[in-house]
Amino acid sequence: MDKLNIFLVLKSGGNYNADHVARITHQIESNLTLDHKIYCLSDVPVPVTRIPLEHNWKGWWSKIELF
Repeated sequence: MDKLNIFLVLKSGGNYNADHVARITHQIESNLTLDHKIYCLSDVPVPVTRIPLEHNWKGWWSKIELF
């Protein structure tokens, strides 16, 4: 089986920050036995492989960049 890719999105200025990404990452690592890689689309540094957001869309609209 190929490696599972997991994508998170974090846009600064809201209720969440890089600590939340670290917690989610820890939960995934603790419970997922499949071979995987975690990425985060973000405009701030995060503790996983970061993919910079290309647009400055407000709030949850940044999730659209996954597509």
